[in-house]
Amino acid sequence: AGRPYQADYNKIKPLDIALKQNVLGILTDAQLRRLREITIQGSGLVALLDERVAKETGLPSATVAKLRATFTSSAKQANDIRQAEQKKLFDEYSKKKPKDAADAKRLQDEAIKRFQRDTAPTLQRIQQQTKAKMEGMLTSAQKAAFEALKGKPFKP
Repeated sequence: AGRPYQADYNKIKPLDIALKQNVLGILTDAQLRRLREITIQGSGLVALLDERVAKETGLPSATVAKLRATFTSSAKQANDIRQAEQKKLFDEYSKKKPKDAADAKRLQDEAIKRFQRDTAPTLQRIQQQTKAKMEGMLTSAQKAAFEALKGKPFKP
């Protein structure tokens, strides 16, 4: 009706839950285990923030709380950097007046490339530091248990 599509999440959520239950219901135990392993591999250390994974890894709740605080702090730091860079670029590019749609697209692409170039090294450094901090909170036994939960590496 001339309006952009707006999803009704109250209707979608039950359908999503039903879909997951139906899909998970047809998987064998071995398939479910492998799906879990691949999911943990994809999540990396963030998987340790899940209570079930943390419990199976042998993490006490105090360690999980520290892991969450570290992850949250780093995510906030990264988000602040993204927002500051976006504001800087927006302020600069909002003053430019494109000649036509092609020029507007060129300016947009230029801004995106600059954003990625200017933020990527800092964000990667934050990510590496966060990973090191989180790994440093684990004992060797917990690291081994976490590796075991990942199973064999997924090869697409």
